[in-house]
Amino acid sequence: MQGMKIILFGYRGSGKSTVGKHIADRLGWPLIDTDHEIMLRFGGMSIAEIWNDFGEPVFREKECRVTEDVCQKDECVISLGGGTVMQLDAMRAIEACEDTLRIYLSAPAEVLHKRIVGDENTQDNRPALTSHGISLDEVKQVLSEREPTYQAVADYMIDVSDATIEEVAEQIMAILQG
Repeated sequence: MQGMKIILFGYRGSGKSTVGKHIADRLGWPLIDTDHEIMLRFGGMSIAEIWNDFGEPVFREKECRVTEDVCQKDECVISLGGGTVMQLDAMRAIEACEDTLRIYLSAPAEVLHKRIVGDENTQDNRPALTSHGISLDEVKQVLSEREPTYQAVADYMIDVSDATIEEVAEQIMAILQG
């Protein structure tokens, strides 16, 4: 596993950051959350504030640069923002990573929506992605647009619908150990 990295991606609410921290702790590797890195580069602003003040194109450009930067690191767990793999430059950087395990954490829209509305941080710090606001219709619409790309980029897909953090982590560890 020397020189390797794990990249977790999926829709918001899929558990990328939480599972990523659990895996990173088990491996003794750092967790790099790209949304957190982007917020740092904007002086600690939330993602919603960045979108409101600078617009989505500026956010997406920074997201691509951060992704390119973190993909150069080894022995780390990387948690990507939900839309990162939809950006061509970011997708190229992710696909170009050698010795990388790319895992799509998937769940149905209804499960993701329930998790999103149950998380105060998501409500306050994440922008709406459509005119539907943070609703089940939005999750269904955006997930249907992203799912083919998520599946195409993934080496493995793990359904996190009914799994605990520990169960998802065990599945990832089993994949790592071959």
